[in-house]
Amino acid sequence: MTKDEKITIRLTPEQGVALDSLVNEGQFKNRSRAVRAALDMLVDDPEEEEENHTSVELPSNILSTLSFLVSIGYFDSLDSAVRQLVRDSFYKLDLTGIKQQFETAEEIDMEASARKMIDDQLSGMIRK
Repeated sequence: MTKDEKITIRLTPEQGVALDSLVNEGQFKNRSRAVRAALDMLVDDPEEEEENHTSVELPSNILSTLSFLVSIGYFDSLDSAVRQLVRDSFYKLDLTGIKQQFETAEEIDMEASARKMIDDQLSGMIRK
């Protein structure tokens, strides 16, 4: 395991108060975790974050479990926990299989449409 890199940063008094508020509210275990979460958001593409922002309503048992995991330091914040879990789940999706299922469904739909069209034409011919 590699050793964490340490850096020193200067904050305005307002930034220090805001950072401490996040820690005191329990959103982060300490200042370092809050700063790391902010850096993660910057590295992940800040423009994408703003454009693709959504709210998620979680059942209370999941929320309490995630809060516990944040409190023991497994995640830096609830936001980062949800982002990480969504990423992990997304990477486990069988996108090729889903695409194949979709294509099969489209083929079935096209076949059904073609059969209906032929039936309609035959019905029209029989009436004449």
